[in-house]
This record gives sequence, structure tokens and C-alpha cells, in this order.
Amino acid sequence: SIFHTPVSKQIICSLINEDYDNINEILLNLVSLKILNEKFEDWGYTYDFYNKKLKKYLYLNLDKNIKVELHKNAAVILEELFINEGRQYADELIYHLKSCNLFEKAIKYCIASAKKMRELHIYTQSIIFYNKAIELLDKYHNDEIYVQVLLDMGQIYLFTGEIDNAYNVYTKCYEISKINNYSKPIVDSKNRLASIYLNRNEIAYAKQSLKESIEL
Repeated sequence: SIFHTPVSKQIICSLINEDYDNINEILLNLVSLKILNEKFEDWGYTYDFYNKKLKKYLYLNLDKNIKVELHKNAAVILEELFINEGRQYADELIYHLKSCNLFEKAIKYCIASAKKMRELHIYTQSIIFYNKAIELLDKYHNDEIYVQVLLDMGQIYLFTGEIDNAYNVYTKCYEISKINNYSKPIVDSKNRLASIYLNRNEIAYAKQSLKESIEL
């Protein structure tokens, strides 16, 4: 019940200290009783609760310390698969890292996944991962990482023609950078804002942004 998405037999076996044949038999029984759903996916058979209310009930009634420990163990297994086999468990991995309070690692994998999606030109998914990083950074502050995420998001928004979104993230990047006196992000965000003003034919604002950037 600790998993957010269907889980493979391999991961279940890694998580539970039990003989493979015993686990296999238990899974088959639970499937036949319609407690679990069994599906065949890219990585083999996966399992999830047939009744989502039952899954939620079992999860909510787990002891808090046991819950955290299980999430931590699941995160270790998923991280190993993510690194060694390149399996696409990013969402599930981030979920478990957040659930066992490993927020720095969760942010790291949000950003890594966003960059990977960007390399694959899957920009919508990249922005989703960047926004997950932003949500965590809003709570667990690291402004240096925050401004870099905003700059990366701005580049995607400019490339995909979402000018208003680009303007908003570059403005926020400039404000945070100015408070912290981050000179390079200040210049970068000002230059990008100047580009946006030119795109909007707001020449005076563009000149002002470029002037401020040069003065820095």
C-alpha cells in the first residue's frame, strides 16, 4: 500500500525478506481473491490493489515509523534501478523520497528527470518535474538551486512560445537573485527579460533591462 503506482514483482521481492516462491504464491492468491490486480507491462508483471479504498485504509493505518522506514527502503531499491538500469521510476522514486523526508534527494531527482525530459524534447513533462522541484524548494529553501531551475524553465517557455510564463519565471528569478546578490543569474534574467520586451515591442523596457544588465 506504500506504492503510488503499480509495483513489479522484482521490487516486491527486494522489499520483502521472504522466499521468492512464497511471495509468488501469495501474489497469485491475492490476485485470485481480487485483492490485487496483475498487469503485464514493459518490465514484467506489476501489482496494485484492486480496491483503492482498501489500499488507502491499509496505508493510513500503518504505524508512522514503519511507514517512513518502508518508504526509505523502497527509495533505495528504486534509486538503484533508476541509476543502474535506467528504468523510468522517477515519479515513484520522488514520491518515496518525499515520504521519508529525504527532500534534498527528491529535489535532485526532480531536476535530473526534468533535464532528461528536456533532452528528449518532452517539454511538458520537463516542466512538470521542474514544478515539483519548485514546490519542494518553496518549503526547503535553497535559493541557488531555485534560481537555476527558474532559468531552465524560462528557456523551455521561450522555446515553446509561452512568453507570459517565461516572463513570470525570469521576473521571479531576478527578484530572488537580487535579494541574494547572485550576479550571474541577475544578468541572465535581465537579458532574457530584455528579449521578451523586444518580442512584445516594448522597446523602452528592453533598453532599460539591457542597461541594468550592462551596469552589473
